[in-house]
Amino acid sequence: CIGGTKNYQCILESKKLSRADIMTKYLEKLDKCHEPIYEDMDITIRQDAQIAIPGFYIVATKGTYKKISFMDIELYKKCLYFSSLISRSLKEVFNIDRVFMYYDEHYNKPSSTHFWVMPIYENVIKEHNLNPTILNFDVWRYQELFEFQHSKDKIYDLNDGMKKVLKKVRR
Repeated sequence: CIGGTKNYQCILESKKLSRADIMTKYLEKLDKCHEPIYEDMDITIRQDAQIAIPGFYIVATKGTYKKISFMDIELYKKCLYFSSLISRSLKEVFNIDRVFMYYDEHYNKPSSTHFWVMPIYENVIKEHNLNPTILNFDVWRYQELFEFQHSKDKIYDLNDGMKKVLKKVRR
């Protein structure tokens, strides 16, 4: 996970646990950037564990679903609602020009289907001459440009601000 003085923190644990399970189990040992910005009985929302892009949030279900099609429709709609709310808030409240929303399924990994909300910082893509989209490799290059030691203060600030935005939500 991102964090610590070396830009990452490592925990030796069983491969049977998903990253989300590890983050929950060891939350007190991990950097504060991994504290959920929103949590209820169905979902947890927090900074991405590996990529230090400020405002890169994962909307994850607490139950395990290998495919979106296995999810209850109401839970799926809830995940989309929060993904959309975060995307809109990143643009309107935090002045980020573009935000990508994806979902991720893993067939063999011990993880559940989850949703990405990833801000695109125009100054970064211009500086590195990138055009990140789901259709090209630039999106992966873009993610590699962020180091925790340089972006942690902005991650903390965005997390605090987004907690305030999500606190107003009544679901």
